[in-house]
Amino acid sequence: MSKKIVACVTLVCFVLFMQSCYSRKWLTPDQLMGTKGKKILKIEMADGTSISCLNRISKGGQLVDDQIVCTLEDGTTKTISLSDVRLVYVKQVSAGKTILGGLGGASILLTIAGIVVLVVLTSALIHIGDESLRR
Repeated sequence: MSKKIVACVTLVCFVLFMQSCYSRKWLTPDQLMGTKGKKILKIEMADGTSISCLNRISKGGQLVDDQIVCTLEDGTTKTISLSDVRLVYVKQVSAGKTILGGLGGASILLTIAGIVVLVVLTSALIHIGDESLRR
């Protein structure tokens, strides 16, 4: 029973850790130009329309020179100039969140392991005490 609980808690911590490794935020085209390694999830055009680059075909758009290349839901590839874009919603790996998530997950696992060890030792000591009383 305790193995299943530890496995479930470990799985939950791992999923939370993987989700916390990423940071999502809105950037202007000027802010986007100086960065690398960011996946573009959504584009808000200057005229107010929005384009989603995150779908079942593509996992996000990318910046190529001064243009955004995005695969749409119907499978067509759209190239958008940064001069036509007002805001870009991006996803990037966050080193700080990754480190903090790892430390938090490790501390949770160590706490649970300590509780399990205490419960097992306590039940073993109670069982030994019961055996000595029966004699």
